[in-house]
Amino acid sequence: MDLSYPLQRDAAVKILTDKNPEALPLVRHSTAHLMAAAVTSLFPGAQCGIGPAIDEGFYYDFIVDRPFVPEDIERSKTR
Repeated sequence: MDLSYPLQRDAAVKILTDKNPEALPLVRHSTAHLMAAAVTSLFPGAQCGIGPAIDEGFYYDFIVDRPFVPEDIERSKTR
């Protein structure tokens, strides 16, 4: 869970920092979701395929009308 999740009752809470070995996979997983949200916002109709966190980072497969090009990265920075 992240900080936007409302606690409805008593709960065990664990704060993860960059020193915790559990943190990096969690950050990669969350970043993959952020990337998917950005792509579907920039490219309406884009469909998300598989997108797991992996040992080297993360990736997402997208079904889109055309391949992504470097200019798409620049376009995403202006939004």
